[in-house]
Amino acid sequence: MFTVRIVIFTLFWWPLTVLSDDLPALPQSFSQAKKVAKQIYTDYPITFYCRCDFSEDLQVDFNSCDYHPRRNEKRARRVEWEHIVPAWAFGHDRPCWQEYLCTRQDGSSFKGRSCCSRIDDEFKQMEGDLRNLVPAIGEVNGDRSNFAFADFDGVPDQYGACTFVTNFQDKLAQPPLYTRGFIARVYQR
Repeated sequence: MFTVRIVIFTLFWWPLTVLSDDLPALPQSFSQAKKVAKQIYTDYPITFYCRCDFSEDLQVDFNSCDYHPRRNEKRARRVEWEHIVPAWAFGHDRPCWQEYLCTRQDGSSFKGRSCCSRIDDEFKQMEGDLRNLVPAIGEVNGDRSNFAFADFDGVPDQYGACTFVTNFQDKLAQPPLYTRGFIARVYQR
């Protein structure tokens, strides 16, 4: 696992400082959280891992950060709301993830994240926790998947100037130095 380095909390992440445990109406689901997150980042629309600008309609400006899609340009063009602590980490051992507790309209049963998002109120709150959500380039979000963060001296050449590195073989992700303090604080919660 990567060594946590103390990183100064810069103005780069000031939008997240408005969040506190005293907010009266926290989102009760991931879909609600994404709407609130979009409002939070209206005044400072920058992706977390690559520092790319994005538009109001969540389209990434590759030129703002010299981002080069690795494989999936269509997904890379959009912002997705990344869980720093993956949903798998806080959900995979829950009954709704493990057992067929949900039923589709056609009568077929299902489990996993989609079931937990439907029936488990505690999971919904964790999935919608705004302190765990950051705007990320869709391709980077997809590539990271639920990989653990690590410091493995990866060469940051997968995404142009973006210094995020994905090690698909070992299922590890190396975040940029400037994000590591924030990531550590999210994991400490």
